[in-house]
Amino acid sequence: MSNKTFLRVGLFFSVLLLFLLLTSSAYAKSYWLPQVDCRIDVQEDGSLLWRYSLRFSFSGKFSYAYMDIPTAGVKIEGFSSPEKISIENRRDYIRVRWDFSAENEEKTFNLSYKMSNVLKVYNDIAEFYWKVWSEGWDVKVGKLNVKVYLPGKVSHRDELYIWGHPRLPGRVDILNTLDGFSLETEDISSNQWVEIRALFPATVLSSYSGAIRINKDMLEDILREEENFTRQTEKERYYLSLAISGGLGVFLCMIVILIYLYFIYGREPKINYQGIYEREIPYDYSPAIVGAVMNLRTMTPGTRDFTATLLDLVHKGYIDMTPVGDDYILSLKEKDRSNLEPFEMYILEYLKRIKKKEDEGLLFSALQDHIKSNPLEFQKVYKQWADSVKSKVNLLGFFDDKGYRLASKISFIFLLVGIAFIIIYVTTFNEANSQAWSLLIGAGLGLLFGGVLGVIISVIFKPGFNRRTETGALHYKRWNNLKKFLTDFSQIETMPPESLILWEKYLVYGTSLGVADKVISSMKILLPEVSQSSAISSYPLIRASAKGIEPLAFARMLNNFSSVAHSSAYYSASSGHGGGFSGGGGGGGGGGGGGGAG
Repeated sequence: MSNKTFLRVGLFFSVLLLFLLLTSSAYAKSYWLPQVDCRIDVQEDGSLLWRYSLRFSFSGKFSYAYMDIPTAGVKIEGFSSPEKISIENRRDYIRVRWDFSAENEEKTFNLSYKMSNVLKVYNDIAEFYWKVWSEGWDVKVGKLNVKVYLPGKVSHRDELYIWGHPRLPGRVDILNTLDGFSLETEDISSNQWVEIRALFPATVLSSYSGAIRINKDMLEDILREEENFTRQTEKERYYLSLAISGGLGVFLCMIVILIYLYFIYGREPKINYQGIYEREIPYDYSPAIVGAVMNLRTMTPGTRDFTATLLDLVHKGYIDMTPVGDDYILSLKEKDRSNLEPFEMYILEYLKRIKKKEDEGLLFSALQDHIKSNPLEFQKVYKQWADSVKSKVNLLGFFDDKGYRLASKISFIFLLVGIAFIIIYVTTFNEANSQAWSLLIGAGLGLLFGGVLGVIISVIFKPGFNRRTETGALHYKRWNNLKKFLTDFSQIETMPPESLILWEKYLVYGTSLGVADKVISSMKILLPEVSQSSAISSYPLIRASAKGIEPLAFARMLNNFSSVAHSSAYYSASSGHGGGFSGGGGGGGGGGGGGGAG
C-alpha cells in the first residue's frame, strides 16, 4: 500500500469515527418527569375540569413533548394551555403536543380540558373511578400529586370514600374541608398506571348532564369490592412475606454452612514447632513440591517452580550450564535417571526435543525464544509437569481439601434444588394452597441465590476452605523460615562460604521461594574469592551465577525466563461469534393514555 493510499484510508476511517461519535452523542438523550400535579374539579353538572402541570427534565436536545388522553366512551373539549399546543384526534385517544426547544434543562407544561361522561351517578352514591396517570409513559415520575374538588362540601367525613390503586407507596386522603380528596405517590416506574376511586353523595351535584346516570344502588357492592381488594392485598403481602422469609432463611443457611465449613476445615492445624529460621534445606525433595506446599489456593506449583526444577536438574548433574559470552549453554548429561520423578523427566525430555542436534547444547536464550514462539506446545508440557507434581504432593499428604469439596458440592445441590423448585412453581402453580406455593418459590429463590453465593465464595476464596494437614503445615512453616533466613543478610552471612553445595541449594530453593535475587546478591558479597577460583567448576550453578560484572544479571535472567514461561503456560487464543393504596383496581376508565418527548 502506497503512502497516499494509506493516508486516504486513514483519513476515511478518522472521518467515519468522528461521525459515529457525533451521531452517538446526538442520540444519547433522555428525559423523565420529576413532578406531575393534577387538579380535577367536579362541576355541578357532573362533568370534570382537568388541570395538569407536567415538569419535564431533559438531558440532551428536545423539540417536542406530548400527552395522550384516552377518549373511549367520554367527551373531551375545551383544551387550553399557556404554551402553544396542537391537537390531533386519533382512533382511541387525543394527542396534545407542545413544540419547543430545550437542551439539558427542565420545562413545565400546563394543560386543561373538560371531560364529560366520566362520573357515574347511582341511586345511593356518585363514583369517580379513573386512571389519573396512564400506563403509556415510558419514563418514571418522581412525584405525583392529585387533588379532586367537589362542587360543594359534605356535612360528615363518613359520607366520603377514597381508594388508590394499585398498591403503591404514598397516601390517599379526604380533604379536611370535606369538599374533596387527595392522592400522593412517589417513584412511579415507567408504564405504571395510577387510579383513583372516590365516592361522594350525588346531592352535591345540581344536575347529571355531564355524568352517566345508572338507576341502581351500588354503594354496598363497591365497598364489598374494595374490601376484597384490601383483603387480597393483605393476603398477597402475607404470601410475599412468607416467600421472602423462606428465601432469606434458606439463603442464611448457606451463609451459616460456609462459615461452619471455614471454621472446621479452613483453618491451619496447630503444630508444635517454634523455629524462627531454617539455615539448612529442611527437606530433600524437589523445589517443584516446595512451590505447591507454599500455594494453598491451587495446591500446585507455578512457573517459577518450573525454573527452579530446571536449576535443580543442573545442581544434580543431569544438565550442564556453561557460560558462553552473555548466554549459557544447556547440555544434557548421560546419567542414571531411575531416581528422578516423572515431572523431572518431562523437563529433560522437553529439552531433548528442542535441541536441533543430539550432540549440540541448547542456548538458554534459544530455549526462552522457543517457549515464547510455541506457547501451545509449552502449555501442554507445563500442564503435564504441574499435574505430575500435584500427584506427588497428594501422595505426600500435605493438603486437606475436604472443606472445599463439601462447599462446592453443597453449593451445586442448592443450585439444582433451587432451579427445580422454580420450575415446579412456574409450571404447576395454582392458588389452591398459596401459602405452600409462596414458601416453595421463596425457598427456590433462596436456594438458587445461596447456591450462586456458595459457588462464587468457594471459587474466589478457595484457600478459606482448604487447609494443610499437620505434616503440610510443618513443612510450610519450615520452608517459610528458610525464606526468611535467605532474605536476612545478618543471618545468611554466618554461613561458611566453603559450603558451596549448600549455596547451590540456596539458589535452587530460593528460586522457588521467590528470593533468588537475594541469594545471588549475598553470594556476590560473601563468595568473592571462591567465585574466581577453580573450586566452582564442580558447582555449575555457582559458576553460572558468578559469571559477568553485573551481580543480578543471572537473577534477572531467571526472572525473565519465569515470566516468559508464565505467559506461555497460561496462553489462550481469542475467538468470537457474532390511608394508603389498596391493591387490585384497574377497572376504572382512562386506560391507554400516556405521553413522551423527542
